Amino acid sequence: MVAIGLLVNPAAGRDIRRLTGGASVVDDYAKRRVAECVLDGLTVAGDPLEVLIMPDRAGIADHVVAEAPDEIEATTLEMPVEETAADTRRAAARFREAVDVGHRDARHLGGLGRVG
Repeated sequence: MVAIGLLVNPAAGRDIRRLTGGASVVDDYAKRRVAECVLDGLTVAGDPLEVLIMPDRAGIADHVVAEAPDEIEATTLEMPVEETAADTRRAAARFREAVDVGHRDARHLGGLGRVG
């Protein structure tokens, strides 16, 4: 089974530069929808997939897990949530622990408007 780590940053898209510079603000619903579309796209991979999602207090990860396609085994990581940058580092470390080196990938949503 191939494991994929998914980081959805609930704080991304809300910084002061967006408010003062006229850039769009990305709400939690939009982040959820992007994550759901990522999982939908992964269904064409053909291999059984496990997607580990960084938990958050906004409920984004829980909603994405609940709405995950049947072909994907989606779960949230068991880890404390502090709503700081340490959450991302902790999640990345947990991804490394959870999967084989040869069969892992990580995607992030957020951080200067990027999807990577």
